[in-house]
Amino acid sequence: MATTDLVHDPEERRHALQPLRFLLGSFRGDGRYVNRDGSFQKEVIGSWEAGGRFLGIRMSVVYPLADGRKDIHDALVLIGPPAEDGLFVAHAYTDGGAIVEYRLSYESGTLSFADRPPNEHRLQVARARKTLTPTVDGFEERLDIDRGNGQFETYSVIALRRYPTHS
Repeated sequence: MATTDLVHDPEERRHALQPLRFLLGSFRGDGRYVNRDGSFQKEVIGSWEAGGRFLGIRMSVVYPLADGRKDIHDALVLIGPPAEDGLFVAHAYTDGGAIVEYRLSYESGTLSFADRPPNEHRLQVARARKTLTPTVDGFEERLDIDRGNGQFETYSVIALRRYPTHS
C-alpha cells in the first residue's frame, strides 16, 4: 500500500496503543507449571488492525495430555485504546465460541488483567491474574492464582521469544 499523501496517518492512530508495541510480531515458547509437573507450548502473533486503531493477537496453546493426545486452544484478541478509566479494553474470541471482555492495566512496563482461573481438577481458585512483561527478545507471560486467601501465587510461566517470519 502506498504511504505517501495519506489522509489518515496510521502512526497517529496507533499512539494510544504504543505501550503495547512489545506484543507486535511472532512469538513462541514452552511454558511450565510452578507447583506441578507438565508443560505447554504457545504461539502468539501480534499485529496492527484497522489502520492501527486496534492491536490484534492470534494465539494457539497446546497442552500435551497423559494419553499422548494434544488439547489445542485457539483465540483471537482485539485490544482497543484505553477507556475513560485508563484501562485498555480487549475482547477475546475463543475457538469454543466464547467472547470474553477484559480490562487491561499497563503500569511500570507490565500489562496485567483479571483472567479466568485454570480448570485443573481439585484446584480451588478464587481468582486469577495474568501479567505480560517485555523482555529483550519477547515477553514473559505469568498466570497468578488466589486460592481464596487474598494472596496471589504463580501458577504458570512462559517466556515467549520472538522468531523471524518469512513474507
